[in-house]
Amino acid sequence: MPRETWADIYLDRLENNYKLLTQQSGKEIFGVVKANAYGHGEYEISKKLLEIGCSVLCVSSLDEALSLSEHGINSDILIFSYVNPEDIKKYHHENYIYTVPSLDWYESIKGIETKLRLHVEINTGMNRYGIKNYSELADMAKNHSVEGIYTHFQSPVTDDTNKEQLQVFKKVYEAYQGELKWVHVGNSPFDLVKDENWINGMRVGLGMYGYRSNTVGLEPVLELTSKITHLDTAQVGETVGYDYSYEVKEAIHFATMPIGYADGFDRRQSQAPVWIRNQFYPIIGKICMDQTMIKVDTQCLFYDEIELIGKHRTCAYIEEHTGIIPYVQLSTLSHRIRRVYHQ
Repeated sequence: MPRETWADIYLDRLENNYKLLTQQSGKEIFGVVKANAYGHGEYEISKKLLEIGCSVLCVSSLDEALSLSEHGINSDILIFSYVNPEDIKKYHHENYIYTVPSLDWYESIKGIETKLRLHVEINTGMNRYGIKNYSELADMAKNHSVEGIYTHFQSPVTDDTNKEQLQVFKKVYEAYQGELKWVHVGNSPFDLVKDENWINGMRVGLGMYGYRSNTVGLEPVLELTSKITHLDTAQVGETVGYDYSYEVKEAIHFATMPIGYADGFDRRQSQAPVWIRNQFYPIIGKICMDQTMIKVDTQCLFYDEIELIGKHRTCAYIEEHTGIIPYVQLSTLSHRIRRVYHQ
């Protein structure tokens, strides 16, 4: 039987977010489903995205692409990061699109006889992956199929640095003589690229899942809930949790819920009270691997639901209290947490 901790995933909200982002960006939205779809479940999210018209799914690595293939996903899958050439020879699928992350990587695949589908990442200033010697693009197109080029902005807020990045990217686009199916950007301000008609795609990660500070109307797709599975009292002089970290100064009621740091519930979460029966209650003691304790009162009952991510204890609320950004809160939710999907 599953534990009394689960994540509700609302696919109708995902669809609404996707349509809103498409409308506001004026571009085709690529569905970024890396890191288990930011903790939401890569397979179910991918199925929904394809159902609503998404053209390209994006993953970080070959193993993530293979996982989608094993679940029957046959759409175009763009792999962002380095892929070992020997692994390409072993595991290549026709629907896989490989990123050219560097000239060294391109040299390493020249000997592969299979004509690969490539998107070339242009390093316009992010300085993570990507090529700066753009003259090599023509050579790549001779050996493989260069279907697209893309770049990644440092910030989703329009500033001088992003404008400079855009101009560098535009020069590469204008200099390239071949045909490109896709010219796309990631982490991009909508107002910076919306009227740039030569760009036809946007990679939107966290925004699809309901979090983009400059986009009104997005709804968080995931809600995380646990339950009180133990109620007890502690007397003056006793401690709660590991390492005597919480000393009882006056008699208290406490509850235990079945979630801990092995579930991705970071120990810093103890700085953000949880929501039970229409009010906040503080976490006490150190968060354990599998359980967490809460200081409660007599109105809290056995098996009451505990909101961990939701309308009251939002990702923004958690970040404000703990410094843990929503990317981390969501993408680190472990496989031990049951996902419940709602259409």
